[in-house]
Amino acid sequence: MEGGDLVFTVTLNNAVDTGFDVNVGFGDVTATGGTDYNIPTVLLSFTGAAGETKQFIVTTVDDTILEGNETFTVTLSASNTLVNDSDTGTGTITDNEAGAEVSIAATTQASEPAASGEFTVSLSLESATATVVSYTVGGTATNGTDYATLSGTVTIPANTLSSTITVSVTDDLILEGTETVVVTITDTDNASITIGATDSATVNITDNETGSEASIAATIQASEPSTNGQFTVILSTVSATATVVSYTVNGSTAAAGVDYTALSGTVTIPANTSLATITVSVMDDLILEGIETVVVTITDTDNPAISIGAADSATVNIADDENPIVSIAATTDGTEDVVSPANAVFTVSLSTESASATVVSYSVGGTATAGTDYTALSGTVTIPAHTTSATITVPVIDDLILEGTETVLLTITGTDNTAISIGAADSVTVNINDNDSAAVTVGDVSVSEGGDLVFTVTLDNAVAGGFDVDVSFNDVTATGAFADYDSAGVTLQFTGFAGEFKTVTVWTNPDGLIEADETFTVSLSSTNNLVDDSDVATGTIENDDIATVIITAITDAAEPSTNGAFAVTLLGGVSDRFTVVNYSVSGTASSGSDYTALTGSVTIPPYTPSMNINVLVIDDTDPEPSESVIVTLTGTDDAAITVGTPDNDTVNITDND
Repeated sequence: MEGGDLVFTVTLNNAVDTGFDVNVGFGDVTATGGTDYNIPTVLLSFTGAAGETKQFIVTTVDDTILEGNETFTVTLSASNTLVNDSDTGTGTITDNEAGAEVSIAATTQASEPAASGEFTVSLSLESATATVVSYTVGGTATNGTDYATLSGTVTIPANTLSSTITVSVTDDLILEGTETVVVTITDTDNASITIGATDSATVNITDNETGSEASIAATIQASEPSTNGQFTVILSTVSATATVVSYTVNGSTAAAGVDYTALSGTVTIPANTSLATITVSVMDDLILEGIETVVVTITDTDNPAISIGAADSATVNIADDENPIVSIAATTDGTEDVVSPANAVFTVSLSTESASATVVSYSVGGTATAGTDYTALSGTVTIPAHTTSATITVPVIDDLILEGTETVLLTITGTDNTAISIGAADSVTVNINDNDSAAVTVGDVSVSEGGDLVFTVTLDNAVAGGFDVDVSFNDVTATGAFADYDSAGVTLQFTGFAGEFKTVTVWTNPDGLIEADETFTVSLSSTNNLVDDSDVATGTIENDDIATVIITAITDAAEPSTNGAFAVTLLGGVSDRFTVVNYSVSGTASSGSDYTALTGSVTIPPYTPSMNINVLVIDDTDPEPSESVIVTLTGTDDAAITVGTPDNDTVNITDND
């Protein structure tokens, strides 16, 4: 046992003829001379007797070192070379330390950028051999990132109570706060060394990043229909933990859920990452709106060490892809009416609605007159925002003038939005239908032949613009071309005011003919086909000639075959038509026996002064005296011809029996 004495015995086995000395030497095996045992100087003198013995003592040192049993060797060296001195003895020092404990402590704290931390691993007793201590590494700091990689073992040299584990800090430019390195002893390579209660210790690594700033930038601009925009949220210093950044979407002209998918209001920057993106997912809304904006402003983070930087707001623009055109169409024609005129309507349309009101300019033309036929138009119409059309009403004015259908022509000339172009359908016409009527009329006129017929042609209502009326004449019973009247046509010029009238004078011929009143018609033909020219007048030429008809017997009759004759004669003129003269028959002769029965009338042809009434004798073989046939005129079929004197006469029939 260490601290005790080792007693060695040296024996001579056989007798030697003379005495000799034995010198004793010592050699370290695991024990160390002068440390574990004291090395004496030993010289043993033998007399040479067989079985002779000598003893010497080696003292040991109680060293409080865990070293296990240690040994050294004892060697002999005889002065008599004939004596075999090769034998060797072993001294064993039994260790009195039953075992030791290993423990760990954090002896130096670490900090960025370069102040290393340190653990000290200690033995409760020194070990005579080096002790390999195994350990695990934990904590919030990352082995190999926040500090140089630790090996997992540390060696306490022999005869030493401790060794250190250095935590060599890596300045990682990451905002992470104070991080920990926790080392826990797990084992040793010496079964006699157990793990003590203090088997774990922590070194803190103080961060030299005192804070970080969050900022935002617009990194991708957006455009319809499907190019998404992007914001990038950036940390000035990377954080070791995920950072939730809150933001608002205010002051934007684009509408969430309409122009782009609504944003959540937060974005997370992953741990050990400097940035994260916010995607603006475009929605193609088919509305002309120009460039719209999405403005995102950072408001807060979930890490008090991360503040909001100066660049706290950014804007992504959404470019519009709509290229609308404006066009115009005639929706409703207008109609004049005294009580409730029907207004005309144009419709101005956009091919794509606009997010803002659109002012469309137009010019006005057509045959209708602003302020007279309709209320003057402004020259612009506004299509409201998010609406594809607007109407232009043309308020119709009932002007009491016949003018026919008039037109209002609108032509688009421009808009107040340069993104809106004018389409092919840029001009259109509405009609204003006239409710007014006008007629030219002519009255009947009579005159005695030889006088002038004066016809009056009258315009009853106003007509827009001058027009002519052609007056023509058509024979009925009168004959034109200066026979009975002058039938040459006449053109009248009207200015168009209501009640305007013109006169036409027609010459008549005093022809001296016995005739009935004669007529012709007067027809009108307007050069304005809207004017009713259907009226027809009659011109009557009243006869002023009077005639009488008389009768005379011009030939007496005699049997058997000499016929008699009466002459019916017009006095005062001839007639221009057939004149039927009626008569009665009497006398002593018998009609049908003495002569062929007479008809009772005779017709005088036109322009003929007289006609005969023949008395055709019948030879009756009866002896009889001369007989008479008396014809008496009773009237005519023409009121202008009366029966004169003589109105009767007698033809005698002489008998031949």
